[in-house]
Amino acid sequence: MLMEGAIMAGIRFSKEEQMLLLRNKNVTKVTDKSITYSDEFKVNSIQSYSKGKFPVEIFREAGFDLNIIGNKNPKRYINRWKITYLTIGKDGLTGEKRGRGGKHHKILEMSLEKRLAASEAKVSYLEMENEFLKIRRVGKDGCKVVTVLPSDKYGIIKRIYLKYKKNRRLTKGNLTISIKRLCQIASVSISGYYKWKSNENNRIARLEKEIADYEIIYKIFTNHQETVGYRTITMELKQHYSIIMNHKKVIRLMKKYKLKCKIRRKRTYGNTFDKNRIEHTYPNLTNTKFDCVKPYFVLHTDITYIKFAYFGKTAYLSAIKDQTTRKILAYKISNSIEVSFVIETIKALKPYPLAKNTIIHSDQGVHYSSKKYNEITSIMGLSASMSRRGKCVDNAPIETFFGHMKDEVNFNILQTLEELVEIIDKYIYYYNNNRPQWTLKKMTPIEYRNHLLSVS
Repeated sequence: MLMEGAIMAGIRFSKEEQMLLLRNKNVTKVTDKSITYSDEFKVNSIQSYSKGKFPVEIFREAGFDLNIIGNKNPKRYINRWKITYLTIGKDGLTGEKRGRGGKHHKILEMSLEKRLAASEAKVSYLEMENEFLKIRRVGKDGCKVVTVLPSDKYGIIKRIYLKYKKNRRLTKGNLTISIKRLCQIASVSISGYYKWKSNENNRIARLEKEIADYEIIYKIFTNHQETVGYRTITMELKQHYSIIMNHKKVIRLMKKYKLKCKIRRKRTYGNTFDKNRIEHTYPNLTNTKFDCVKPYFVLHTDITYIKFAYFGKTAYLSAIKDQTTRKILAYKISNSIEVSFVIETIKALKPYPLAKNTIIHSDQGVHYSSKKYNEITSIMGLSASMSRRGKCVDNAPIETFFGHMKDEVNFNILQTLEELVEIIDKYIYYYNNNRPQWTLKKMTPIEYRNHLLSVS
């Protein structure tokens, strides 16, 4: 029969991964080395592939976790199924004709088999001993030898005992396969094995609970385009699923099932504007101390460019963020980088109960050093503050918001400025109202603002 699984790619599946794969309706059988997919899934995969879908996309839509089966294997499987489909037809993937087919010719007489039985048993016995000494795990760096833990040894003992007990031919001769002998070879106690075996039901229950927890974690992880870490996942479990889970458990499950958060790329800052055109400069009133406890006392503002329509178009976002509550108080979007849209952003602060001489911090860009900016801040009673030249870290709060937004929103799928405005409106509402932050006592900016106002 044609091998269906990942053994060709050198992958071994743990018990947890096998249980997780069996939950998928497109899988009929899973071992530690291979996966058997349903006939219907194979046929549907070939049809979808012929219509232009990518193999990875087909497997993801079918509910498979590529961290388990491997990113390259979907293409291997579909290509193999496609060759079988073209040479044999649909029957090659279903029913009795699946695989290479044909009967193997008998090249050994029965008498010869009897003579080889004892030798075969000895070879199998040596293989059994060797299995306790090392486990091969094939990865990017090649074959690695890993010491087997006692719990792993117990599992190997059970598997070998059942295998040789069922296949009596391999136990002929003077070789005796028993639990006692296997425990001696593995250097573990017999009582320890039977204690491990008696707790099997509890282990299965724990594994099922762990897999159920992982599925929720994976759902949150994929909903955020794989850009969130354990902190955000821990907070969303509590907020949206009413599940209180220790962040250490989230870290353990993410590490176990190989969920790796995408690392934000380092941004390059160029001299967008001529620094010699500066008309007004202001001292740095924040001094990079971002621990203010009063809402609306220190604000941060900046402009960021947004590439959309597969980097064919550019828009600009001007935003103002409250340092204490992290709430985005005002923002404007424009396809032009004129000073006017920055002035409109400042004017949008009028409805807020700003403190006397509220500090508004910015970089030394041409917008914030202009005469119009100086006039509007004076009219609204704001104390202007500026970062040191070339030190974006001085304006870190608003830069952090821009970074998270670009990580969590796919702007490439948008085609018009109207679509861009709509998706930014939705994200900022989500950021203010529904996105908890670890350093805000796991509250959202709105919740944290209400909390500060209630205790003041």
